[in-house]
Amino acid sequence: MFGSDKGVVYIIHRVEDVTEFVRLKQQTLEQEKLAEKLRTHAGQMEAEVYQRAAEVQEVNRRLEGGNQALLRELSERKRAQEALTKSQKWLSTTLGSIGDAVIATDMNGAISFMNPVAESLTGWTQAEAAGKSMDLVFDIVNKETRRPVENPVKKVFREGKIVGLADHTILRSKSGKEFDIEDSAAPIVADTGAGLGVVLVFRDITDKKLAEEETSRQKDLLQLILGSVTDGVVVADTNGKFLLFNAAAERFIGIGATDVSPTSGRSNMARFARTALPPFLERTAFGSRDAWREWGRG
Repeated sequence: MFGSDKGVVYIIHRVEDVTEFVRLKQQTLEQEKLAEKLRTHAGQMEAEVYQRAAEVQEVNRRLEGGNQALLRELSERKRAQEALTKSQKWLSTTLGSIGDAVIATDMNGAISFMNPVAESLTGWTQAEAAGKSMDLVFDIVNKETRRPVENPVKKVFREGKIVGLADHTILRSKSGKEFDIEDSAAPIVADTGAGLGVVLVFRDITDKKLAEEETSRQKDLLQLILGSVTDGVVVADTNGKFLLFNAAAERFIGIGATDVSPTSGRSNMARFARTALPPFLERTAFGSRDAWREWGRG
């Protein structure tokens, strides 16, 4: 404080406790720093959230495209599966309705398909034979030697082409019954050229073989009978071709049956008719003996 002479008389010293104020101010500064930090962090988080949202949106877009593509693929697969099932059903029905036996194998020679005719001849059902080796199910031997015959499936794998069985092949059924058979086997090849397996088609020719054997026996018997007949016997068709010709007739005509052409057959038949026609053949399929001779003269 100043006096009248302008000099300093007193000095007043005032002290105030501002600790709380300083503390509060310091706290305010720290809070402002924290708030600023939080604002900065919030900004970063907002940017990250925006970025994540954009990424999620892009992922969703891609997922949507992927789902659409998957749905299309599943739809295509369904149509392809339906077409395959229909084709397999058609093929199975077709193979099941044909008269020949059919067996298909994979590339390992294991059976993958048999139709009912094949089941009947082999004695194996489709369920029993599935996955089994062809050698086990298709048991074949030579009819005369009774030795095993090479399985045609193996031959197809080795040669890569259509093959057939040799004559006199017997199929031995699981039940012990035997069948004369003839068959052919062919490779199953995809459009790409890749091998898928082999298909074997065979049929029972037992009755045919028996008929051929009986025909051969009857022919041999007829030849034996004709050979023992002293009269000449000739059987000819309407063109003059000799169908049967015994030794006596050959002696009469002087030429073998196999050497006679249809053209010369008439003259030879006329010659035979003039020299060897027995009286009891007064009437024939050609009419009278004279009519036959007229036919022979052409």
